[in-house]
Amino acid sequence: MEKWSERICRQFNVVLPEETARWYDEEVWRQPAATGYGTPIWPEAMLEPTSSAIWGGLMLPDTLPVLDNGAGDVLAMRFGFDGKLTEFVEWHHEGMGWHPCGGSLSDALCYDAARTSFGDENSDPDGIDAEVFRSIAAELADISS
Repeated sequence: MEKWSERICRQFNVVLPEETARWYDEEVWRQPAATGYGTPIWPEAMLEPTSSAIWGGLMLPDTLPVLDNGAGDVLAMRFGFDGKLTEFVEWHHEGMGWHPCGGSLSDALCYDAARTSFGDENSDPDGIDAEVFRSIAAELADISS
């Protein structure tokens, strides 16, 4: 059976980093998470052309959603012109605002965990609190490397 990562790469003409590919292929995404973005976007939904998982025309055109907060906002992978992952972003469906939250899946998950643990998953991403969260996420990512 073809791996999830291979199907995603083929359908969207992207290159997933090894860490992200393993996350899909080993179905780590199925594990429940008690964070702000604890609902996974199932690969089946991403790959289904009629699915509402990808909001064409609203989401950034170079992104694919990974995790949802249950209210329509997502942590998404963002890709460069060459199909390689450039960053993870937090995208808000209301107002369609977005901001970076890491260069890897680990960074994005740490960012989400830090925001959730401080009880501020709905904070203004441009405010000072977001900088604190980004700093903590960066430190956690360094520790986990």
